[in-house]
Amino acid sequence: MSYCEQWIKKAKAFLIRTEHQLWGKHSEDVLAELFVLGFKNSFIKENMFGWNKKLTLRTCESWGIKNAESEFITLEEGIVIPYIKNKSLLKLFIAGFDEKGLGETKKIDGSSLEPVFWHSDSKNLIACDNMLLSCYLSQEYGNDFDIINICDDEIKYLKDIKLSIYEKIFVFKSNGLLFDYLNNFCKERIIFVKDNPFDKKPVF
Repeated sequence: MSYCEQWIKKAKAFLIRTEHQLWGKHSEDVLAELFVLGFKNSFIKENMFGWNKKLTLRTCESWGIKNAESEFITLEEGIVIPYIKNKSLLKLFIAGFDEKGLGETKKIDGSSLEPVFWHSDSKNLIACDNMLLSCYLSQEYGNDFDIINICDDEIKYLKDIKLSIYEKIFVFKSNGLLFDYLNNFCKERIIFVKDNPFDKKPVF
């Protein structure tokens, strides 16, 4: 079994287990938090969100990851978000969530480096580096905007995306490399969005 196949097998099993946990008993707080943020149950189900109840460590070797910086994959307590394209699971993210509320959203080791990209054949693009926020933006604006989510280790793959076709590029507040990259290549078309991402008021 190849590295990719092994990772997909383990990632699918983890996703299915956490999806059951999200809709099982004692996950009311998680669903309530997603509801408060503005997520709809239909969107959560359609996009196969899950809930990892407790921090878990898995060896990189068991997930087929070779030459990893760490011996273990850290599966944190939180909301599990998959990226599925053409019926293939490419990436997993976990939005940290505990008794203190939402935390940082992180990509799970071994995920594809292909950026998350939702197409709507729009002339305007929304760019973000937080997968939970990108999902919300997809729910609210996915019919009218192309939406891309880029992590720092994926920045170099932006060159494969034809940014020149977009009349406007809306960039949500980024603590990483995304804004700097876009600002260097298409500064004249960038609109920097400073609003609270999960504010119920329209941002566009």
